[in-house]
Amino acid sequence: MAYFLRYTETANEDLNRNSSFHASGLNESDASIKDVSVMFDCDEDEITMLDNGIYNNNIANEDFCYFQKLDGLCGFELESTNLEDAKKEIENHNFNSVYNSESMNGLSVIFEGLFIAENEEGCLFNAEKICK
Repeated sequence: MAYFLRYTETANEDLNRNSSFHASGLNESDASIKDVSVMFDCDEDEITMLDNGIYNNNIANEDFCYFQKLDGLCGFELESTNLEDAKKEIENHNFNSVYNSESMNGLSVIFEGLFIAENEEGCLFNAEKICK
């Protein structure tokens, strides 16, 4: 088991779902499911069309776009081996200009789980429980 940081407002829902979605920014007028699966280097059955507004924090938006469903949650694996150290580690987390403790203030949640794979925005993990 390891500790993972995930920025979210819906930690319980995330834990129950235990999957993430990678937005393509493309819709049916831009590309086909096959095009998007090639872009993400995945099978076509991993691609779904979702309401981008609903997915992105219920922002009023009627745009639908293709998403790749990922089997696990996206987040950041922490180096800490205990919860107290993990809480300290996330205080100064800085992956990039978007994913960091300053811009994501108040959205930091520590999960315990198992590492699945690296991805372009951190890693994918199988969440077992919410720690903070």
